Amino acid sequence: MEYIFANWCLSSNVGDQLTPYLVEKISGKKCVFCDQNSRVLKYVVVGSILNWEIKNAVFWGTGIADSKDNIGIKDIRSVRGYISKTAAMNFGNDCYTASVGDPALILPKIYSSDVKKTNSLAIVPHYIDLEYFVSKFGSRIRIINPLQSVENFIDEICSCESILSSSLHGLIIAEAYGVKTRWVKFGNRIGGDGTKFRDHYSSINTVQECLDLSEFNGKFEEIESTRKKIPDDLVSRMLETCPFRGKI
Repeated sequence: MEYIFANWCLSSNVGDQLTPYLVEKISGKKCVFCDQNSRVLKYVVVGSILNWEIKNAVFWGTGIADSKDNIGIKDIRSVRGYISKTAAMNFGNDCYTASVGDPALILPKIYSSDVKKTNSLAIVPHYIDLEYFVSKFGSRIRIINPLQSVENFIDEICSCESILSSSLHGLIIAEAYGVKTRWVKFGNRIGGDGTKFRDHYSSINTVQECLDLSEFNGKFEEIESTRKKIPDDLVSRMLETCPFRGKI
């Protein structure tokens, strides 16, 4: 078994689990976590961690969470969206040829979900919102827990016609699999200024405004959601710039 090293935020959140999952599927090698201070060559793939200081790292697919994030100088091959790309270039990074797009958009090339559509609508809360939302709305609507394995999460998403989500990767994964979405929030619990969401939507040429549900008392079914079009060449361009591509 060959090994490949990466750095990511260690948590059970599906967005954080995407790094080892994608690195292994794309490279065909066993992905091993590597501390950010290690001088071993490592890859940084998914998450709003483009501003992290990680030694001897190649960044492919990450982005910023806040417009004020300090990126510094890095080896950048791909970023989540055009906002992150512009910010990186403004800090002096030579990443004009970097591709854009969140690596989660590649998932349909890796995992094909065969579940049936059994739910018209569900909500995917950010893990910070999870307990709050379960207590406030759990009896009114199906809730998809973001603290689970990547493939189980995909299957739950694909069982729905539409989702409302305060989780960035709830939105991205749903959109990758053709599920209708709407970006929502429940107050201001999530860190950042919303840049990471707008960054993603810039990569698929979409403008999406956030709907605040903190005072919402209506019917969830009346909230409009839409199917997002993923540009035809976005995934192929991301794979072309992937520094560890092997199997796909």
